[in-house]
Amino acid sequence: MSDGYNFHHIVFRTKFSRPTLPEATKRTYLTYIFRVAEDIGGKVLRLNSHLNHVHMFVSLPFNRDISSFVQKVKGASSRNMKRHASCPDFVGWARKFGSFSKSINEVDTIINYIINQAEHHRTKTFNEELHDLFGEEFFKDPYNRHDWLDEPLPPGLAPRTDDDDGECSD
Repeated sequence: MSDGYNFHHIVFRTKFSRPTLPEATKRTYLTYIFRVAEDIGGKVLRLNSHLNHVHMFVSLPFNRDISSFVQKVKGASSRNMKRHASCPDFVGWARKFGSFSKSINEVDTIINYIINQAEHHRTKTFNEELHDLFGEEFFKDPYNRHDWLDEPLPPGLAPRTDDDDGECSD
């Protein structure tokens, strides 16, 4: 097998898309996610978050399975973040994730996009952001697995609205 790398833009959400990733402590939890990803063989090119999701742009060796890589990153970071004071409301990651292969020609564009997360989210929701990134055809294509976007809420938990303060309903 040849030595080479694939580029992946990985996106994963908090459980039920709740805004449990505090801006004030972003550096702490992103540093931990970065270290986990690097320790298990990823080269993190850019990492950022916004309230309820994380964008990670990585290069992985050809022989590295993306699913097991993301599972390990999410598992280790979830265990750490649940115990750490930097994320007092964090209860875990959603089960699924999105991973999008990128070419070497897209590296700068993706890095700049991830850097500017706060700017994007001044006017757009997470799902609107994904529609802008991947286009309407992506969501119409039955071969694209995008069911990771809308994980069902457990019984008794109200759906999120624009004026939702992030608290769970009784």
